[in-house]
Amino acid sequence: MLLFDLYYHEGRFYLMDKRGRFKAYTKDDTKNVLKLYGLHSIKAPGELLSHIDKTLAECCLNKVCEYAVPLAGYQVGEHTFGNNRILVTSGPKIIKAENKPFPKVEWILNDLFQSKYEHQLPYVFGWLKSAREMMNSQTPMLGQCLVLAGPRNCGKSLFQDLVTQMLGGRAGLPYRYISGATEFNRDLFSNEHLMIADQIPQRDIDARRRFGSKIKDITVNHVQSLHAKHKDALELEPCWRLTVSLNDEEENLNMLPPLDDSIKDKIMLLKVQRPKMPMESNTPLGRKQFWKALMDELPGFIWFVENYEIPTEIQDERFAVKAYHHPDIVEALCDMSPEAQLDELIEVILLEHSQIWKGTIHELQTRLLDDPSYRTRVERLLRHPGSLKKYMRRLHKDKPKRYSYSKSNGKHLWNLVY
Repeated sequence: MLLFDLYYHEGRFYLMDKRGRFKAYTKDDTKNVLKLYGLHSIKAPGELLSHIDKTLAECCLNKVCEYAVPLAGYQVGEHTFGNNRILVTSGPKIIKAENKPFPKVEWILNDLFQSKYEHQLPYVFGWLKSAREMMNSQTPMLGQCLVLAGPRNCGKSLFQDLVTQMLGGRAGLPYRYISGATEFNRDLFSNEHLMIADQIPQRDIDARRRFGSKIKDITVNHVQSLHAKHKDALELEPCWRLTVSLNDEEENLNMLPPLDDSIKDKIMLLKVQRPKMPMESNTPLGRKQFWKALMDELPGFIWFVENYEIPTEIQDERFAVKAYHHPDIVEALCDMSPEAQLDELIEVILLEHSQIWKGTIHELQTRLLDDPSYRTRVERLLRHPGSLKKYMRRLHKDKPKRYSYSKSNGKHLWNLVY
């Protein structure tokens, strides 16, 4: 009976070091380590294998792992997902809550999330509370994508750094995977906080919808497919939270997906402003001291978050807290939506000189494409089959008085009124 855990994965043996992490060793190195534990490398009379060789062989038979690296949200040790044995080699560093003041953190958050509309902080606290519950229980829980939009250098990344520390100190950069630049995502499974910040956005509608699809997948699906180079895909259950920070200019906001019904409850849209920092932080030494002060206060803020009672009116059975959408960001996204662009084109092409237009969807598309001044814009907007019908239905939902339809002689006719 061994006094230590020994595992095998893809040609390497795994033993725990003095820091409490599993490290990978070659077969020869493992033999030397086992000698330190008092195992013998010489066969006893009548035995086919030495004590060491027998230990390694039994490990290859009984302690094989399908995956052996850090896994987001899980502490060191053996875990089972389906029929797969997973060895988590290192875990998140969970900062324990302490009931103590956190004046600097409180100062920053009150300024950062100040708004002339509904208070945003209750939603932030509810989101963080759910995330900490996920970490403390090592159990995946649903959580919206948290988007921070605001001016340059206003503290968006600082807040994301605080989130990283609250979720175990590990952050992954998922934008290449989310944007479709790569299909490989193994590195993301080692990090609890998936963080997008200051990325050069892909602004076309296909990229935005692809982004939205990934957001929906990450926020609501417990089971995720790990895809590494030259490896078979493996289904695991990471504990993730996704945040996005971007500047609030239109060219940056238009990386976000259109705010349709399928994504509204899965994304928080928060508008932030530049807070007045409670300490000097414009020099390398000042930033270092400032960060240390925040880290000293963080256990107190974590205690507040873990004991925070989400107001009844913003509670949500699925996500713990409802999704908040700042009106300014919603307005900007609506102005950039494909149906808003279609509405603008229809007004310019069809309704500029006429108060009403009536026809089938095919006649509408032909009429729009026939306009030489806007043909390129129309083609780009309607490049996928069925796009016009989909956008027209959304316009009918949003503006039923302007966009209505009827049936005449077996044909579905759209009635457009200026």
